[in-house]
Amino acid sequence: MQILTERLRLRPVQPADRDALHRMEQDPEVMRYLNGGVPTPLVPADPQSSAYLMPRGAEPEVMAVIERDTGTLAGWIALFVEGEEAELGYRFYRSAWGQGYATEAAKAVISDAFARRDVTRIVALTMAVNTNSRRVMEKLGMRHAETCFPNFSEPIPGAEHGEVKYVLERKRRLS
Repeated sequence: MQILTERLRLRPVQPADRDALHRMEQDPEVMRYLNGGVPTPLVPADPQSSAYLMPRGAEPEVMAVIERDTGTLAGWIALFVEGEEAELGYRFYRSAWGQGYATEAAKAVISDAFARRDVTRIVALTMAVNTNSRRVMEKLGMRHAETCFPNFSEPIPGAEHGEVKYVLERKRRLS
């Protein structure tokens, strides 16, 4: 399945995307709110215990976000559906930040999920201090639902401010 937006083409990730996906995770700023900015290994020691998704091109929920004009991989977006609820996740190369790609791609996958699946609720999580990601969620019409304070064995900078959960209900259609 493929989704086209005005500027982007979203398609399932492929094994050929593996190196590009991994290269994105080598940027400390991209990984800042995930693991404190530490580059990830190409092959995680234990992929099952990873605290966050590290796509390598074979994950069925993950879609590559490609600039239509250039064919450049800008990042990835995913919806992890469980019953009527889905969790939104995304990660973009720093070179793609500030261009509205995350919002554009997220609107497309959310609209698709509400139209073609039994999804009635989308949630998204981030660190409270990740204002850029929170701004994307707000542009999607998501509302702050809660702030929690998980007990991390090795907290990263900003963890003391907690994690936030944003929610979008199907009845609140995207504009």
